[in-house]
Amino acid sequence: MIIKSKFSHQRTHEYEEYYLPNIHTSLYVHEAHWRKVPASWSYPAHEESIFEINYVIEGVQICKLNNQRHILQAGDFIIIRPFEIHENSCASESGLTYFCLHFDLNDILFRKMLCNTENTFFPKESENAYGIRQSIEKLIQLCDDKNKNCLASRLDIVSASISLFGEMSKCLSDSETKRSPDTSIRNIQMAHFASERIMKLAPQSITRHEPSMERQLTNVVSKIAAELAISRTYLYRIFSQTFGMSPRQYLSSLILDNAKFMLLDDHKSIEEVAYNLGYYDVSHFSRQFKRWTGMTPSQYRNKMNL
Repeated sequence: MIIKSKFSHQRTHEYEEYYLPNIHTSLYVHEAHWRKVPASWSYPAHEESIFEINYVIEGVQICKLNNQRHILQAGDFIIIRPFEIHENSCASESGLTYFCLHFDLNDILFRKMLCNTENTFFPKESENAYGIRQSIEKLIQLCDDKNKNCLASRLDIVSASISLFGEMSKCLSDSETKRSPDTSIRNIQMAHFASERIMKLAPQSITRHEPSMERQLTNVVSKIAAELAISRTYLYRIFSQTFGMSPRQYLSSLILDNAKFMLLDDHKSIEEVAYNLGYYDVSHFSRQFKRWTGMTPSQYRNKMNL
């Protein structure tokens, strides 16, 4: 871009000027690990509130995703979207070594791309996924870093994660097939506004007490739709098209993230965690948490404290 600048002494200067876009986002990397398991290993059907990548390092893994069976061998990986029910098992006599990464990036275009991409399974032979595999292998190397909690190593993890997301964007943009109609920038902006308002209004307006929760959420969504001057039905549609999940599922993801965070505090009992999240019945909280993660709150706490 050529800029003409006129100063007080009336001389005019021309110069070239180029800008990078303003960026304000948040990165969430959760429970990234590589693990070696025996031939008898399996993980029951469950769903996550954020995205997941499962990458096979050695052996054979069977991933059942949305009633479809995928066989992953060394170098293959699969991307799992929020609230997609999946289960995994080992299919090789010598055992299985795999890498798993749960992640989210608060960027509406990135989320829309992942949620609307048809193909999420990438065999080793996929040439356009080469950069993704290279970035995954960098994260695997970082798992073995003995100083991974120091600042420099944590920033290395951030850098490798951003590199991974960049490679995913290149790969999926090249081969992207839409699962739903294209969403205008204006609709994406409204869906993003709705997600922020749900995050702000839900804790004030909703208690986790079925069956009233659905009615309470409907009231919150109706209020947000009125602020945007659109119908509640239209808001549900553009929200689902943008994020690949309904407002109800999005709220569930917020609850689950808070639950996982609070369960890391050993000084809080399971009953306290349930109460702080708005549940009147701790057994309801435990059932819901197990449906989301495949583990009870106690099992999750014990696993994270290993």
